[in-house]
Amino acid sequence: RLCLWQCVHCNGYVLEIDGETVYPIESGIVPSQYMPESAVAIFCEAQSIINLSPRATCALLRSCLECIAQEAGGQGTSLAKKIESLCLSPGLLRLADLCRIYGNDAVHGGQIDFTVSNKEALAIAGALSSFINHLADEIFGTEAIARELEEKITAAHS
Repeated sequence: RLCLWQCVHCNGYVLEIDGETVYPIESGIVPSQYMPESAVAIFCEAQSIINLSPRATCALLRSCLECIAQEAGGQGTSLAKKIESLCLSPGLLRLADLCRIYGNDAVHGGQIDFTVSNKEALAIAGALSSFINHLADEIFGTEAIARELEEKITAAHS
């Protein structure tokens, strides 16, 4: 069954095949306001294809993680070493390692079935996207908020 209809909210067209929307393609989440500019483009590209290719999304999120680690001053010759050098909390460290590992698996092929029809692959891509945003908030957002509050306190004191 093929169905073409017009959205009453935006007047855009929607195409469904057998009850599944095929156009427009949903994208993922928006980047954290604290994400470094060098990582934003990669993150947005990953989100634009999350429902088309969870494999490519996970590979791009690994690249985004590397960019964030670099911006945060991570040291080392490998991404694993850069992540380790950031002294992240144990939970963030586990998630960063998972992002790195799943990103590697997406590129090199391995244990995960990254086909679009695999709901597990879509869930992994979505979870890693949320993690990357949370990591940007933790690493860069905390510092930005601290600076802002410090300026307010200093201004109120003087």
